[in-house]
Amino acid sequence: AVGSGLIDQLAGLHFRSFLLYGIPGLLYCIDNNFQYVILGFLQPAELAVLWNFKMFATVVLLHVFLRRRYALHQWLAMLALVAGCAL
Repeated sequence: AVGSGLIDQLAGLHFRSFLLYGIPGLLYCIDNNFQYVILGFLQPAELAVLWNFKMFATVVLLHVFLRRRYALHQWLAMLALVAGCAL
């Protein structure tokens, strides 16, 4: 009976590892596959601009909702990214 407790702990650990790594990996896979679907509707250059803008939107949302702080040079880099997307 002593060994079964250890097996239960290891099974729980493996399931937790699956949740920590498997779910984000699955979401990343789905996101990458959506690129091919989106390419059916957009030109590759338009998709690249949208993907770069997605990075800027993530930074702004992290700042607004999670109160993440960024240094001045990081904001300037985001400004350069947006300017590059606009051009």
